[in-house]
Amino acid sequence: MSGDSIPSETVTRKPDVDVGTPGGPAAGGGKQTPQQAAITGQGSGGRTDADRQESWNQGGAPGRNPAPIGGSSNGMSDQKAGGGPREDEPVAAGEYKVEKRQAGA
Repeated sequence: MSGDSIPSETVTRKPDVDVGTPGGPAAGGGKQTPQQAAITGQGSGGRTDADRQESWNQGGAPGRNPAPIGGSSNGMSDQKAGGGPREDEPVAAGEYKVEKRQAGA
């Protein structure tokens, strides 16, 4: 392959002639290194179930998560077409059941 000689510090691709042969040892012996563990920081902690559920009563039906910011669609209903015959119109305009009912369809 002509790209075999292109130097890159981020690509871990083997040259084509070496494909199918064992490679070098895995980084960190195949385990997470201490440096990687420090970066990810996935330790214990966080909020308890009771703490999380306490916020559930701050909106919406009791015992359920509150609606996300942007409503139940997470703002997706506000998307506008980027091109075509409906450019700059809401993508879902007129497609929701409630809009169809209101239009008498």
